Amino acid sequence: MDSITNCTFTDCFWAIKITAVGTYTFDNLKFNSNTFDIENSSAGVVTINATNGSNPGTFINTGGGSTTINNAVNLTITCVDVSNSPVPDASCFILSASTVLMNELSNGSGIAQESYNFLGNSPITVRIRKASFGSVKYLPIDTAGTITSNGFSLTAVLNKDEIAD
Repeated sequence: MDSITNCTFTDCFWAIKITAVGTYTFDNLKFNSNTFDIENSSAGVVTINATNGSNPGTFINTGGGSTTINNAVNLTITCVDVSNSPVPDASCFILSASTVLMNELSNGSGIAQESYNFLGNSPITVRIRKASFGSVKYLPIDTAGTITSNGFSLTAVLNKDEIAD
């Protein structure tokens, strides 16, 4: 079977039409401003595994089948203090619209990470805080970002809260 890789589909009604049931790997296929990135006319189950920066996000099932897009990217928040030392146990929260995508504590290296199924660029709100009783307290961070086909990564420099300590 021949494969298509390293292509961009822009302003199409549907960019790729799939007529046979199966699992397909999209390798570096970019989709921009299409009505639908995929049309599944197979009348069965189609699974898309997006790799190497592929970003399919929209699909239509015209044959009565179903389509699943697997495109795992990482959401990573690295928490450090002003001297660039890791800040463990910081509460790291990512929200997209009304959906919580991450609600994790940073680990001993100051990192909180969550896997996310990318289906298109998504604006997010990021909130980070550490104000645990008996430990150094930091000023909270509240910022915006965007999840892209590369995921999301933020290094947050936490400033000590001199008033709360």
